[in-house]
Amino acid sequence: FRRYRIRHLPIVGDGDRLVAIVSPESIRQVMQPANFLKLRRVSDVMTKEAICAPMHDSVMSVARCMAEYRVSCVVITEADDEDSHRPVGIVTERDYARKVVLQGRSSSDTPVRDIMTANVLTTTSLDTSDRCMQMMTEHRIRHLPVVDGDDVVGMVSIGDLVKAVIEDQRAELDSLQRYIAS
Repeated sequence: FRRYRIRHLPIVGDGDRLVAIVSPESIRQVMQPANFLKLRRVSDVMTKEAICAPMHDSVMSVARCMAEYRVSCVVITEADDEDSHRPVGIVTERDYARKVVLQGRSSSDTPVRDIMTANVLTTTSLDTSDRCMQMMTEHRIRHLPVVDGDDVVGMVSIGDLVKAVIEDQRAELDSLQRYIAS
Protein backbone atom coordinates (compact mmCIF):
# COMPACT_ATOMS: atom_id res chain seq x y z
CA PHE A 1 0.00 0.00 0.00
CA ARG A 2 2.76 2.46 0.91
CA ARG A 3 4.79 1.54 -2.14
CA TYR A 4 1.98 2.55 -4.48
CA ARG A 5 0.60 5.25 -2.16
CA ILE A 6 -2.88 3.78 -2.03
CA ARG A 7 -5.26 3.28 0.90
CA HIS A 8 -7.66 0.82 -0.68
CA LEU A 9 -7.20 -2.00 -3.13
CA PRO A 10 -10.24 -2.95 -5.22
CA ILE A 11 -10.69 -6.67 -5.88
CA VAL A 12 -12.45 -7.42 -9.15
CA GLY A 13 -13.99 -10.68 -10.28
CA ASP A 14 -15.28 -12.00 -13.56
CA GLY A 15 -16.40 -9.32 -15.97
CA ASP A 16 -14.42 -6.67 -14.10
CA ARG A 17 -17.13 -6.56 -11.45
CA LEU A 18 -16.07 -5.14 -8.05
CA VAL A 19 -16.03 -7.96 -5.50
CA ALA A 20 -14.37 -6.34 -2.46
CA ILE A 21 -12.15 -3.53 -1.28
CA VAL A 22 -9.09 -4.34 0.80
CA SER A 23 -7.43 -1.88 3.16
CA PRO A 24 -4.46 -2.23 5.49
CA GLU A 25 -6.92 -2.36 8.40
CA SER A 26 -8.95 -5.19 6.86
CA ILE A 27 -5.74 -7.17 6.32
CA ARG A 28 -4.68 -6.61 9.95
CA GLN A 29 -8.08 -7.84 11.16
CA VAL A 30 -7.86 -11.01 9.11
CA MET A 31 -4.26 -11.68 10.12
CA GLN A 32 -4.97 -11.98 13.86
CA PRO A 33 -3.21 -15.07 15.34
CA ALA A 34 -6.52 -16.55 16.46
CA ASN A 35 -7.71 -16.74 12.84
CA PHE A 36 -4.76 -18.93 11.88
CA LEU A 37 -5.19 -21.30 14.83
CA LYS A 38 -8.84 -21.93 13.96
CA LEU A 39 -7.72 -23.53 10.70
CA ARG A 40 -4.96 -25.74 12.05
CA ARG A 41 -5.58 -29.21 13.44
CA VAL A 42 -3.58 -30.53 16.37
CA SER A 43 -2.17 -33.23 14.07
CA ASP A 44 -0.48 -30.44 12.06
CA VAL A 45 1.43 -28.98 15.01
CA MET A 46 1.89 -31.74 17.59
CA THR A 47 5.05 -33.62 18.42
CA LYS A 48 4.35 -37.12 17.14
CA GLU A 49 5.76 -38.88 20.18
CA ALA A 50 5.07 -38.14 23.82
CA ILE A 51 7.41 -39.42 26.49
CA CYS A 52 5.46 -41.60 28.92
CA ALA A 53 6.25 -43.38 32.18
CA PRO A 54 4.24 -45.72 34.38
CA MET A 55 2.81 -44.28 37.57
CA HIS A 56 4.79 -46.70 39.77
CA ASP A 57 8.17 -45.31 38.55
CA SER A 58 10.30 -43.24 40.89
CA VAL A 59 10.69 -39.51 40.45
CA MET A 60 14.41 -40.14 39.76
CA SER A 61 13.54 -42.45 36.87
CA VAL A 62 11.21 -39.85 35.36
CA ALA A 63 13.77 -37.06 35.85
CA ARG A 64 16.36 -39.17 34.01
CA CYS A 65 13.84 -39.74 31.24
CA MET A 66 13.30 -35.96 30.91
CA ALA A 67 17.05 -35.40 30.71
CA GLU A 68 17.63 -38.22 28.23
CA TYR A 69 14.90 -37.06 25.82
CA ARG A 70 15.45 -33.34 26.53
CA VAL A 71 11.79 -32.70 27.38
CA SER A 72 10.19 -30.66 30.14
CA CYS A 73 7.30 -33.01 30.89
CA VAL A 74 6.40 -36.69 30.94
CA VAL A 75 2.92 -38.19 30.65
CA ILE A 76 2.22 -40.64 33.46
CA THR A 77 0.23 -43.69 32.36
CA GLU A 78 -1.55 -46.63 33.85
CA ALA A 79 -1.69 -49.84 31.86
CA ASP A 80 -5.30 -50.86 31.18
CA ASP A 81 -4.06 -53.95 29.38
CA GLU A 82 -0.94 -55.01 27.52
CA ASP A 83 -1.54 -52.68 24.57
CA SER A 84 -3.30 -49.68 26.14
CA HIS A 85 -1.68 -47.10 28.41
CA ARG A 86 -4.22 -44.58 29.68
CA PRO A 87 -2.86 -41.15 30.73
CA VAL A 88 -3.52 -40.53 34.43
CA GLY A 89 -1.25 -37.56 35.03
CA ILE A 90 1.61 -35.39 33.89
CA VAL A 91 4.88 -34.41 35.57
CA THR A 92 6.79 -31.28 34.63
CA GLU A 93 10.14 -29.86 35.65
CA ARG A 94 8.18 -27.34 37.68
CA ASP A 95 6.44 -30.17 39.59
CA TYR A 96 9.84 -31.67 40.34
CA ALA A 97 11.22 -28.37 41.63
CA ARG A 98 8.19 -27.55 43.80
CA LYS A 99 7.15 -30.98 45.03
CA VAL A 100 10.48 -32.72 45.44
CA VAL A 101 13.38 -30.28 45.69
CA LEU A 102 11.66 -27.57 47.75
CA GLN A 103 10.03 -30.12 50.05
CA GLY A 104 13.27 -32.01 50.63
CA ARG A 105 11.94 -35.30 49.28
CA SER A 106 14.11 -38.07 47.92
CA SER A 107 13.91 -38.46 44.14
CA SER A 108 14.80 -42.13 44.42
CA ASP A 109 12.25 -42.99 47.12
CA THR A 110 9.29 -40.88 45.93
CA PRO A 111 6.90 -42.52 43.47
CA VAL A 112 6.01 -40.25 40.58
CA ARG A 113 2.28 -40.69 41.33
CA ASP A 114 2.86 -38.64 44.51
CA ILE A 115 3.98 -35.53 42.59
CA MET A 116 2.13 -35.82 39.27
CA THR A 117 -0.68 -33.51 38.31
CA ALA A 118 -3.62 -35.91 38.21
CA ASN A 119 -6.71 -35.60 36.00
CA VAL A 120 -4.56 -34.49 33.10
CA LEU A 121 -6.31 -32.53 30.37
CA THR A 122 -5.93 -34.06 26.91
CA THR A 123 -6.82 -33.29 23.32
CA THR A 124 -7.17 -35.29 20.12
CA SER A 125 -5.34 -34.96 16.83
CA LEU A 126 -8.60 -33.82 15.19
CA ASP A 127 -9.11 -30.92 17.60
CA THR A 128 -8.18 -27.39 16.50
CA SER A 129 -5.09 -25.53 17.61
CA ASP A 130 -7.37 -22.67 18.64
CA ARG A 131 -9.18 -24.94 21.11
CA CYS A 132 -5.84 -26.08 22.54
CA MET A 133 -4.74 -22.47 23.01
CA GLN A 134 -8.01 -21.75 24.82
CA MET A 135 -7.57 -24.76 27.12
CA MET A 136 -3.96 -23.86 27.88
CA THR A 137 -4.87 -20.26 28.65
CA GLU A 138 -7.90 -21.12 30.75
CA HIS A 139 -6.11 -23.77 32.81
CA ARG A 140 -2.69 -22.06 32.82
CA ILE A 141 -0.85 -25.07 31.40
CA ARG A 142 1.84 -25.42 28.76
CA HIS A 143 1.43 -29.00 27.52
CA LEU A 144 -1.49 -31.14 26.35
CA PRO A 145 -1.08 -34.85 25.68
CA VAL A 146 -2.73 -35.90 22.42
CA VAL A 147 -4.77 -39.08 22.76
CA ASP A 148 -6.43 -41.51 20.39
CA GLY A 149 -8.97 -43.35 22.51
CA ASP A 150 -7.01 -44.13 25.68
CA ASP A 151 -3.57 -44.14 24.06
CA VAL A 152 -1.16 -41.21 24.09
CA VAL A 153 -0.08 -40.49 20.49
CA GLY A 154 1.70 -37.16 20.85
CA MET A 155 2.10 -33.88 22.69
CA VAL A 156 1.23 -30.29 21.84
CA SER A 157 2.94 -27.44 23.67
CA ILE A 158 2.35 -23.71 23.80
CA GLY A 159 5.62 -23.39 21.85
CA ASP A 160 4.22 -25.60 19.07
CA LEU A 161 1.18 -23.34 18.79
CA VAL A 162 3.20 -20.12 18.75
CA LYS A 163 5.49 -21.57 16.07
CA ALA A 164 2.43 -22.46 13.96
CA VAL A 165 1.05 -18.92 14.26
CA ILE A 166 4.39 -17.42 13.20
CA GLU A 167 4.63 -19.78 10.21
CA ASP A 168 1.06 -18.99 9.15
CA GLN A 169 1.55 -15.24 9.48
CA ARG A 170 4.78 -15.37 7.50
CA ALA A 171 3.14 -17.38 4.71
CA GLU A 172 0.12 -15.05 4.61
CA LEU A 173 2.32 -11.97 4.54
CA ASP A 174 4.42 -13.41 1.70
CA SER A 175 1.26 -14.27 -0.22
CA LEU A 176 -0.19 -10.77 0.24
CA GLN A 177 3.09 -9.14 -0.79
CA ARG A 178 3.25 -11.27 -3.96
CA TYR A 179 -0.39 -10.43 -4.74
CA ILE A 180 0.08 -6.71 -4.25
CA ALA A 181 3.31 -6.70 -6.28
CA SER A 182 1.72 -8.49 -9.24
